[in-house]
Amino acid sequence: PNVVTFSAIIDACAKSGNVQRAEYWHERMTELGILPNAHTFSAIINACAKSPGLGHAEAAERWLERSELAGVPNDSVAFTSVIDACGKAGDAERALRVFKRMQEHGIRPHIVACAALARPYSYRGDWIKVESIAHSMVSEGIQPNDYFIYAQLLAYAVARPRQTERAEACFRRALADGIIANDHVVTALSRAVGRSRCAELMTELCAGRSVPVYQQPSRRASRQLQQQQQQQQQQQQQQTPPQSGGTGR
Repeated sequence: PNVVTFSAIIDACAKSGNVQRAEYWHERMTELGILPNAHTFSAIINACAKSPGLGHAEAAERWLERSELAGVPNDSVAFTSVIDACGKAGDAERALRVFKRMQEHGIRPHIVACAALARPYSYRGDWIKVESIAHSMVSEGIQPNDYFIYAQLLAYAVARPRQTERAEACFRRALADGIIANDHVVTALSRAVGRSRCAELMTELCAGRSVPVYQQPSRRASRQLQQQQQQQQQQQQQQTPPQSGGTGR
């Protein structure tokens, strides 16, 4: 066996979110004197990102550090996976720390990383921080996507008091920028401005499309949604060319 063989096994563990098995095979590889590469570390970090809980956010950051200590440079994929793990755990402070660390390494953030960073702040209704991220994106020429708009609208909805006017303005800008008003975006808008006003906006701006009925998702449904969103974000990330030399915040 070689590093490619072990990396493939670790990657299989990562796809199922099995952190313990991914870490086990990493240790077996090193015991045999086989040095891990960037793909190996990224796979383990990805396993942490797919597993819920604050502990896995800490583990993802720890593996990021182990990669650097091993002399293996981390790329935007690895950093974004750690930020994503922090977002799922609701650890906004850790997510921001890793985001800044990515910038310090000269890696320019892209929309997938920005959306992952905004997520934990949106959960707590910190619309001021989410808007700050949005403003920084504008200054760096980063276009928002539906995931970021969903996070921004959710922040307005969760905030107390709700930020209805800001939510409507955000939605109008998003449509003007070509963002598709999918069910997730419209549901977040409905929570922010109220169902009746959301219906009016659908009639005015979206050819009268229906407003989805918001239902508190079950734990299983939430996990499936997170996995689906992560897969789509990874596809977007793979289509984004690597960039470096960005300015830090």
